[in-house]
Amino acid sequence: MQKNINKQEAYEYMLNRIQQLTINSPRLFGTMSVEQMLCHLSDQLRLALNQKPTLTKTNLYYRTIYKWVAIYLMKEMPKNLTTIKEQQQGIGNAGTLPTGFENDRMILLNLLAEFKNQQDSLHPHPLLGKLTANEWGKLVFVHMDYHLKQFSN
Repeated sequence: MQKNINKQEAYEYMLNRIQQLTINSPRLFGTMSVEQMLCHLSDQLRLALNQKPTLTKTNLYYRTIYKWVAIYLMKEMPKNLTTIKEQQQGIGNAGTLPTGFENDRMILLNLLAEFKNQQDSLHPHPLLGKLTANEWGKLVFVHMDYHLKQFSN
């Protein structure tokens, strides 16, 4: 399977994994609850869809070397990477707060469908800069895969 959320097989694979989550899915690493993780993944999609404002923190290094490694070389995300404040969960951070497991999951599924259907108007990544739909699709897949593994899924 091609690890790109824009490919139908990968999209359906992620939908299935998200559907298998429960409020009691055990966390294997990290600090987020399953609900916070759902909101965190939704925030990534909101950024791509320009539905969540963010500060651009890009520079030449992030737009070239880091972008190339993150999208084309990295098969899995390393554990415990720090993310931008707009996606961080917890008190004092700007990530979207959970509203309830089922609602948060439905929001994520709806945003994922919207992301898949709006490939021509995706917003630049706050660190990596302008991304093609293909690059966004790879990044979203790897990010979702990492966090779903966080909850044994």
